[in-house]
Amino acid sequence: MILGWKKLSMFKIVLVVVLVFCTQSLYGQRTRLLEGSYRFTSETIELIKPKSEMHHKQAPEWDGLLFLKDGHFSLSLVNQSRNDDWITRFPSDLDELGYDSLAGSYDFSGSRLRLKVELTLNPFNYGKVFGFNWKLDGDSLQLSEELKPSLEDTRKGVRMLTFKQITRRF
Repeated sequence: MILGWKKLSMFKIVLVVVLVFCTQSLYGQRTRLLEGSYRFTSETIELIKPKSEMHHKQAPEWDGLLFLKDGHFSLSLVNQSRNDDWITRFPSDLDELGYDSLAGSYDFSGSRLRLKVELTLNPFNYGKVFGFNWKLDGDSLQLSEELKPSLEDTRKGVRMLTFKQITRRF
Protein backbone atom coordinates (compact mmCIF):
# COMPACT_ATOMS: atom_id res chain seq x y z
CA MET A 1 0.00 0.00 0.00
CA ILE A 2 2.79 2.48 0.86
CA LEU A 3 4.64 1.66 -2.38
CA GLY A 4 1.45 2.38 -4.39
CA TRP A 5 1.04 5.75 -2.60
CA LYS A 6 4.65 6.70 -3.49
CA LYS A 7 4.03 5.84 -7.16
CA LEU A 8 0.83 7.90 -7.16
CA SER A 9 2.62 10.85 -5.49
CA MET A 10 5.47 10.67 -8.02
CA PHE A 11 2.89 10.57 -10.85
CA LYS A 12 1.23 13.71 -9.45
CA ILE A 13 4.58 15.53 -9.23
CA VAL A 14 5.50 14.58 -12.80
CA LEU A 15 2.03 15.62 -14.02
CA VAL A 16 2.31 19.04 -12.32
CA VAL A 17 5.80 19.62 -13.80
CA VAL A 18 4.58 18.67 -17.29
CA LEU A 19 1.51 20.94 -17.01
CA VAL A 20 3.59 23.89 -15.78
CA PHE A 21 6.13 23.39 -18.58
CA CYS A 22 3.41 23.13 -21.25
CA THR A 23 1.59 26.22 -19.94
CA GLN A 24 4.79 28.27 -19.92
CA SER A 25 5.69 26.97 -23.37
CA LEU A 26 2.26 27.95 -24.78
CA TYR A 27 2.49 31.38 -23.11
CA GLY A 28 5.98 31.84 -24.58
CA GLN A 29 4.75 30.90 -28.06
CA ARG A 30 1.85 33.34 -27.76
CA THR A 31 4.19 36.12 -26.59
CA ARG A 32 6.62 35.40 -29.42
CA LEU A 33 3.72 35.51 -31.89
CA LEU A 34 3.76 39.32 -31.70
CA GLU A 35 7.50 39.79 -31.28
CA GLY A 36 9.07 41.81 -34.04
CA SER A 37 9.13 45.26 -35.56
CA TYR A 38 6.16 47.10 -37.04
CA ARG A 39 5.72 50.27 -39.12
CA PHE A 40 2.89 52.63 -38.23
CA THR A 41 -0.02 52.66 -40.69
CA SER A 42 -2.80 54.63 -38.99
CA GLU A 43 -4.45 55.79 -35.80
CA THR A 44 -8.14 56.62 -35.48
CA ILE A 45 -9.68 58.05 -32.33
CA GLU A 46 -13.47 58.19 -32.19
CA LEU A 47 -14.59 60.30 -29.24
CA ILE A 48 -18.03 60.46 -27.66
CA LYS A 49 -16.96 62.75 -24.77
CA PRO A 50 -16.27 65.57 -24.08
CA LYS A 51 -17.77 66.01 -27.57
CA SER A 52 -18.36 63.67 -30.49
CA GLU A 53 -15.44 63.91 -32.96
CA MET A 54 -12.92 61.88 -34.98
CA HIS A 55 -9.13 62.24 -35.09
CA HIS A 56 -6.90 60.56 -37.69
CA LYS A 57 -3.17 60.05 -38.11
CA GLN A 58 -2.15 58.32 -41.32
CA ALA A 59 1.04 57.23 -43.04
CA PRO A 60 2.94 58.70 -44.86
CA GLU A 61 2.25 62.05 -43.11
CA TRP A 62 2.84 60.25 -39.80
CA ASP A 63 5.64 57.70 -39.55
CA GLY A 64 6.48 55.44 -36.67
CA LEU A 65 7.90 52.18 -35.40
CA LEU A 66 6.76 49.69 -32.77
CA PHE A 67 9.18 47.10 -31.39
CA LEU A 68 8.08 44.15 -29.22
CA LYS A 69 10.74 41.85 -27.77
CA ASP A 70 11.07 39.71 -24.62
CA GLY A 71 8.33 41.56 -22.74
CA HIS A 72 9.64 45.04 -23.66
CA PHE A 73 8.26 47.54 -26.14
CA SER A 74 9.23 50.81 -27.80
CA LEU A 75 6.90 53.03 -29.82
CA SER A 76 7.80 56.28 -31.59
CA LEU A 77 5.61 58.40 -33.88
CA VAL A 78 6.62 61.52 -35.81
CA ASN A 79 4.69 63.89 -38.06
CA GLN A 80 6.74 64.38 -41.24
CA SER A 81 5.37 67.93 -41.69
CA ARG A 82 5.83 69.12 -38.09
CA ASN A 83 7.05 72.59 -37.25
CA ASP A 84 10.86 72.72 -37.22
CA ASP A 85 11.03 76.35 -36.10
CA TRP A 86 10.67 76.20 -32.33
CA ILE A 87 12.37 79.58 -31.80
CA THR A 88 9.61 81.74 -33.29
CA ARG A 89 6.72 79.27 -32.84
CA PHE A 90 7.10 76.80 -29.98
CA PRO A 91 4.47 73.98 -30.04
CA SER A 92 1.42 74.80 -27.92
CA ASP A 93 0.27 71.18 -27.43
CA LEU A 94 1.37 67.58 -28.03
CA ASP A 95 -0.36 67.34 -31.42
CA GLU A 96 1.47 70.44 -32.61
CA LEU A 97 4.73 68.97 -31.29
CA GLY A 98 4.31 66.22 -33.89
CA TYR A 99 6.25 63.60 -31.97
CA ASP A 100 5.44 60.97 -29.37
CA SER A 101 7.51 58.25 -27.83
CA LEU A 102 6.83 55.49 -25.29
CA ALA A 103 8.82 52.54 -23.99
CA GLY A 104 8.38 49.99 -21.23
CA SER A 105 7.20 46.47 -20.63
CA TYR A 106 4.29 44.47 -22.03
CA ASP A 107 2.35 41.33 -21.15
CA PHE A 108 -0.66 39.34 -22.30
CA SER A 109 -3.88 38.29 -20.64
CA GLY A 110 -6.02 36.38 -23.11
CA SER A 111 -6.64 38.60 -26.13
CA ARG A 112 -5.45 41.68 -24.21
CA LEU A 113 -2.06 43.31 -24.67
CA ARG A 114 -0.98 45.55 -21.79
CA LEU A 115 1.72 48.18 -22.33
CA LYS A 116 3.20 49.58 -19.11
CA VAL A 117 4.91 52.92 -19.82
CA GLU A 118 8.30 53.28 -18.11
CA LEU A 119 9.86 55.93 -20.41
CA THR A 120 7.91 58.65 -22.17
CA LEU A 121 8.06 62.09 -23.70
CA ASN A 122 4.68 62.98 -22.15
CA PRO A 123 4.94 63.07 -18.33
CA PHE A 124 1.20 62.27 -17.99
CA ASN A 125 1.85 58.85 -19.59
CA TYR A 126 4.57 57.79 -17.12
CA GLY A 127 3.45 54.70 -15.21
CA LYS A 128 0.26 54.44 -17.26
CA VAL A 129 -0.90 51.04 -18.46
CA PHE A 130 -2.53 50.95 -21.88
CA GLY A 131 -4.82 47.95 -22.40
CA PHE A 132 -5.42 46.93 -26.00
CA ASN A 133 -7.36 44.19 -27.70
CA TRP A 134 -5.03 42.91 -30.41
CA LYS A 135 -5.48 41.12 -33.70
CA LEU A 136 -2.72 39.90 -36.01
CA ASP A 137 -4.06 39.37 -39.53
CA GLY A 138 -1.25 38.37 -41.89
CA ASP A 139 1.31 41.17 -41.53
CA SER A 140 -1.24 43.66 -40.11
CA LEU A 141 -1.34 44.26 -36.35
CA GLN A 142 -4.47 46.00 -35.06
CA LEU A 143 -4.66 47.40 -31.53
CA SER A 144 -7.91 48.80 -30.15
CA GLU A 145 -8.29 50.57 -26.82
CA GLU A 146 -11.34 51.84 -24.99
CA LEU A 147 -10.65 55.39 -23.79
CA LYS A 148 -12.02 55.99 -20.29
CA PRO A 149 -12.06 59.42 -18.63
CA SER A 150 -9.41 60.08 -15.97
CA LEU A 151 -8.00 63.11 -14.18
CA GLU A 152 -5.31 63.61 -16.85
CA ASP A 153 -7.48 62.78 -19.87
CA THR A 154 -11.24 63.38 -19.86
CA ARG A 155 -11.84 61.75 -23.24
CA LYS A 156 -14.19 58.81 -23.70
CA GLY A 157 -14.22 56.76 -26.89
CA VAL A 158 -12.21 54.21 -28.89
CA ARG A 159 -8.64 54.37 -30.20
CA MET A 160 -7.54 52.08 -33.05
CA LEU A 161 -3.89 51.71 -34.10
CA THR A 162 -2.76 49.74 -37.15
CA PHE A 163 0.79 48.63 -37.94
CA LYS A 164 2.39 46.62 -40.74
CA GLN A 165 4.85 43.96 -39.62
CA ILE A 166 8.40 44.51 -40.88
CA THR A 167 10.14 41.56 -39.19
CA ARG A 168 9.06 38.64 -37.06
CA ARG A 169 11.12 37.94 -33.97
CA PHE A 170 14.60 39.38 -33.80
